[in-house]
Amino acid sequence: MISFNKSFLEISKEIEESYDVKATIYEVKFPEIIYTVVIKFNSHQELTKLWNKVNISIALPLGEKFTNEFQKWNLYFIYICDFNVAKKTKYKIENDKAFSRKIVISHTNNECDSIEKILTENVLCIDIENKIKSIKKKVIPKLESDHEFLKLIPSTPVKVEFLNEVYSKIYSHLEKIK
Repeated sequence: MISFNKSFLEISKEIEESYDVKATIYEVKFPEIIYTVVIKFNSHQELTKLWNKVNISIALPLGEKFTNEFQKWNLYFIYICDFNVAKKTKYKIENDKAFSRKIVISHTNNECDSIEKILTENVLCIDIENKIKSIKKKVIPKLESDHEFLKLIPSTPVKVEFLNEVYSKIYSHLEKIK
């Protein structure tokens, strides 16, 4: 069982008072202790103006409390937004690797999600095996034993030219079924 405990309440309170945002720091035991900071922004303007300041204001004092390198490289910020976040803004935030890893959850995909579910899916990736199976079902069609793809596979050693021809036929067939 993974435990999610609120931690460093004094840092959270200071951030809330300084920036007028909701801030919670979670200590997550999986498999070692990592920290995840959840910040709730109320507007796109507030997000674009404050995300970096809040990140620095938390990451620096929190980093001083880390006990090992694992914690240093596994600090996550999740920005919860009750509005749709512009793709450009989301890209900019999530690709900024200074101090922490960042995830932006916009209104369209967090309406009913609990913090535990968001952490489980976005940080811990516990359900990754189910996601891979789901993707495989969507992407890889089941082939009948007499499917035309299987007829293209040679049963004896072949020359490179023949393989190129096979790849070309497979590509052409895939283009038709798009």
